[in-house]
Amino acid sequence: MNKAAILHIPASEMAYYENKDELHLQLQSAHNDLADVTVLVGEVSGNNNDSWRYESFFMQKTFATRYHDYWEVILKLNKNEAQYVFKVTDTYGNVGLYDAQRLCEATEENANSPHGFIIENRDMRQVTQIPDWVTKTVWYQIQIDRFANGNDNLAKLSENEDNTTQILGGDLTGILSKLDYLQNLGINGIVLSSIFEGDGPFKLTTNDFYSIDSQFGNKDLFKMLVSNLHRRNMKVVLKMNLAYLSDNSRQWREILEEGQHSKYVDWFNIKGFPPKYSQDPHNKNIVRANYKFSELNPHYPTLNLKNPEVQTYLIQAIKYWVEHFEIDGLILDHADKLSREFVHLLNRNLKK
Repeated sequence: MNKAAILHIPASEMAYYENKDELHLQLQSAHNDLADVTVLVGEVSGNNNDSWRYESFFMQKTFATRYHDYWEVILKLNKNEAQYVFKVTDTYGNVGLYDAQRLCEATEENANSPHGFIIENRDMRQVTQIPDWVTKTVWYQIQIDRFANGNDNLAKLSENEDNTTQILGGDLTGILSKLDYLQNLGINGIVLSSIFEGDGPFKLTTNDFYSIDSQFGNKDLFKMLVSNLHRRNMKVVLKMNLAYLSDNSRQWREILEEGQHSKYVDWFNIKGFPPKYSQDPHNKNIVRANYKFSELNPHYPTLNLKNPEVQTYLIQAIKYWVEHFEIDGLILDHADKLSREFVHLLNRNLKK
């Protein structure tokens, strides 16, 4: 049994609520290593002197990659607190118990003293409530700069240029000109890459969440695009990155100008003034800074999402696009950088 490959992460994409009483569990194992996986679900109490009472649920191998297999099950839950442990059997018949602290032999003693993954009393903030239309939507994702140029002057790629930084001229007008093409493909939902004022061809970092980058067009064009898509019964979803801003953002520039006196000083995680960074002279990939940054790039200062002012700014920005432009949803880029508490806060404020 390849023990190192067995993985389960609670409160993640491997353990989440599909609705208020269904918990979706996933376990990773080495490819073709396990023959059977069962999840044992029982009361939280249990010790060596008392039998642990549990129910067994068979997990199905749902998909595989070159290196890993993935096992899944959906549990119907009651309201009581519980814990779960995985019982794994390899292709040689070896049986183990995998819980929150260990992978051990499946002895009676170990089974009666579990250190299971805890299922706490259901908190509706943690429940993923997916609208019905999402499951009926065929999505088409558009990287705006690379899709279509509405001005008919699409730039040509040069073999000598770094194509990841070259602007090719795709814009909102180009998307509008391709709506018949998109509809004929059979899709009924569009996912747009970041439209916000930012840097580079893809606007991966945002300068201003309230502005559309002039490279793509303006708000009137965007409103026209959303309206046209809705008339065709097509949904519109925007990608947003809430984990960090660009160092060209108004907030960061003001900090550079005013230092500790800036009203945005607590919007970021700054350890000294003035904020600065330096590259290792022997290895340019090693960067040292007196502030927290993201993606190994000092031009991406990380937002302090615990700050109520930052929370309000981001929530109000999202509401702006929902209320004024009637977008249907969001995809949060770098969602792994967002705390569960912040995501719950977004849900509470945006689903009212």
